[in-house]
Amino acid sequence: MIKLLQSENIPKVTEQSLLDLVLKWLQYERTRLLHARILFENVRFGLLTLETLRKLYTQSEVPLTPSIKSLLIKAINYHSFPSKQPILQDKYSTLRNQKGWILLVGGSANGELVENVLGFDVYSHKWRMVTNLKMKVQHHCTCVIGNFLYVLGGETPENLENNSSDACLTPTNVVYRFDPRFNQWMQVSAMMEKRSQFSCCVVNSHIFAIGGRGDQLPIHSTVEVYDVSRDTWTKSKELPFKIHGQACAVHNTIIYISGGKLDGQVNSCKDVYSYNPLEGQWKKQASMSIARFGHQMATVNDSIFTFLGIYEPFSDIEKYDPFNNQWTRLRPMSFDRFCYGLVVVEQTVLLLGGKKWQDSQEVATHNIVGYDSENDCWEEICSLAFPFCGLKCDVLQLSDSNENEDKHTKPCTQIK
Repeated sequence: MIKLLQSENIPKVTEQSLLDLVLKWLQYERTRLLHARILFENVRFGLLTLETLRKLYTQSEVPLTPSIKSLLIKAINYHSFPSKQPILQDKYSTLRNQKGWILLVGGSANGELVENVLGFDVYSHKWRMVTNLKMKVQHHCTCVIGNFLYVLGGETPENLENNSSDACLTPTNVVYRFDPRFNQWMQVSAMMEKRSQFSCCVVNSHIFAIGGRGDQLPIHSTVEVYDVSRDTWTKSKELPFKIHGQACAVHNTIIYISGGKLDGQVNSCKDVYSYNPLEGQWKKQASMSIARFGHQMATVNDSIFTFLGIYEPFSDIEKYDPFNNQWTRLRPMSFDRFCYGLVVVEQTVLLLGGKKWQDSQEVATHNIVGYDSENDCWEEICSLAFPFCGLKCDVLQLSDSNENEDKHTKPCTQIK
């Protein structure tokens, strides 16, 4: 029993089922109560509901030692302050049998905004349905802290019954957080500004929301930061300009933004700026060789890569060296692509879906391609069942306790 509870790999079994097993085993014979402490120390109380924890604390069938009561109180407090949970992670709130899945969040498919959040396993090429968004959105941002997914801002339909990506959309400041332990969404404090086509990143468990387009089409120079421990947004150092459609990445706790369009300008820019939260100042760095808008950046080891944006005449990508403040052109893609999802898995940067130009028209791309950052080469990974575009991607650790592998080996035949 002890070896079972100490195992990280217990497929298809919830923590509630393990707790029920422990209680029944202990109650079967009084002499087994001698093992209660070591058994309970290996139950992951953070994965149990608040109701279950309180019931366990007050029950009398199985005596609890002071150390076990202390663990229960810690878990009860964990649930009592939900906004702090991402920074309170330990083994008692870590999913068993977890595996990294790429989540496809928001955007559109077949001309309609997507509600379903799908998970993709890049190693087995399996798919699974993970959850549904609380609101359909595009031009949003996502990030992960403590294995919680945050979905920030973006554009949502004014008429919730209209699912078309061409419907009248309005920027929002709403922020939702998804907990894969309980498959639950929670609305946290909204941003101070409504934002779409902005960038966000995480530094020391703080979320930075940068620039973007606001309500009634104004462009922001404002930057705000979310404190997870306090569930509050506060103003940070403003950009020296108003901008939207820029990309951002983090290297050694320093934020880098590139490209975008400045307020009042028609053309994209090549500019790159960095921000060190400890210094509190934006600094201009070496410019990219290509002006970009609606592009994406990714940090791999000690390099920052920039990938394709909208309306780029070529398919070139480039790499930035933060130590030497220098850009290098890399192997171009064999086709153009924009409005794709991007995520880094080990040393490979994956681009999922998006659109491309074909015969002067925007055409959906149905594949996932990978860029090997060590060898500067591209390969096609697999095809998508749906032509996703405008999506955001992040890696989240998911358990298989509620997964039906046969059902989700391939994506669902319908998506909403």
